[in-house]
Parts: sequence; structure tokens; C-alpha cells
Amino acid sequence: YTHRPDNTLLGSNAAPPYAFSGRWVYGTDLKGNYADNAVMELYAPLVNLTLPSTDSTYPDFAGSFFLMFHEWLDLADSNDVVRIDAVRPETLADLNNRVTGLNRPVKPVLPNRNNLHNTSGRWRRVIVPLDILANDSNVFLRFTLQSDAQNIRPAGGWYLDDVAIFQAAQINGVLMGLGTNTEV
Repeated sequence: YTHRPDNTLLGSNAAPPYAFSGRWVYGTDLKGNYADNAVMELYAPLVNLTLPSTDSTYPDFAGSFFLMFHEWLDLADSNDVVRIDAVRPETLADLNNRVTGLNRPVKPVLPNRNNLHNTSGRWRRVIVPLDILANDSNVFLRFTLQSDAQNIRPAGGWYLDDVAIFQAAQINGVLMGLGTNTEV
């Protein structure tokens, strides 16, 4: 769901009282605990992670892509996990159904994390390199929370805000006015 978070039923560790920025967040259940024995998925829009060719306008800029987001994580126990996978459709039918193609298997972007990664009542910024998807096009990023049959305690789940993909690289050049080579 995309909505304003509400932690009145869950408490300040389980769910955020506010979005990291703005008003809206994605979350497993914005007003209550997440369900037992469930698989909850959020798909990011289709992205193209193709690097520019060496004969393009910016031949020296071939930096890596990164996924960045802010998370509020409250999992009940070590058997409940969150992860991010890259779903890579091959045909138009795959694309429409958000499934991976036969020759393009799902790739793990961020492996399973459990309650040892809980954020303890605060937002945390996460940056994940997407080198495993270098020069890949038509990619859905799938955020998944998977819970076991019985939670040890009620928990808020996974809240996401400010999800972005960016490209970064080292830029070499001359810093004007100082006349020295510098790296940024």
C-alpha cells in the first residue's frame, strides 16, 4: 500500500509515525501487523540499466547503477525475511505478468535479511550496488516480505520511502582556479 503510516496500534518501534520525506510510504500493512504465513511483494516500475556506449556524448561516464531507499524494518523473528530480487522479463507476456523469462532467471539484488536487521524505531538509508544487473534492460525490482506460520511477537513489517536508482562514477578533471588535477 502507498499511504501515510499509522503507528497508533503498533507502537514507535514497529511502525514509523511519519514518512521519511513527504507524506506517503510503501508498507506491508500501514495500520497493523503483517500477516503470518504470507508472501507480500512490491514491484518497482520497469527500469533499463544499460550503460552508455563508449562513442556516446559522455564516453567517460560508465559508472555503476545503485538502488537507494529508506527503510523502517520490524520483523517478528529470524524466520521472517525481506529481500530484493531482479525479475527480468523476456517476452511481452512476461512483461505484462511481471515474471522472469526462461533465459533470464531472477537475480538476487539484496539477499534475505531477518529480524537481526531491524531498524529499532528509526529510518535507515540503504544503498545497494546493481553491478549484477550491468547493461540489463527490462528489469523489475521486487521487494518481498515472507513470513513464517507463527510470529513470536506482533511486528510492523517493512516500510519503504524515497526509492531511487542512480548512476555514479569517479570523475577526473582539473579544478578551475587551483590548476591541479583532482578526483571527485
